[in-house]
Amino acid sequence: MMYKKILVPTDGSEFAKKAQKHALFLAKVTGAEIVAVSVTENNFVSGLPLDDEVRQLNQILNERSEENLKEFDKLNKDDLKITHVIKEGSPAKSID
Repeated sequence: MMYKKILVPTDGSEFAKKAQKHALFLAKVTGAEIVAVSVTENNFVSGLPLDDEVRQLNQILNERSEENLKEFDKLNKDDLKITHVIKEGSPAKSID
């Protein structure tokens, strides 16, 4: 087996969708599992008082990350295994 797991960061962009399609192809031919990661970039709220508006903004950002992963699932016509991961913070630092 060439690959066991394929890490696919996603942000809902057209570039991400192209990478998702390629990852699905690789997973299909190799039997690999896909780990799809969406990062809720909320660094700009750090240091702000944790009030209802900040909580609501975080909720909206997390919902967007969930939506990005659901959109990825819609591309999965072959019912391949995709594990969803949502992280918070800077995408560059959060994706490992």
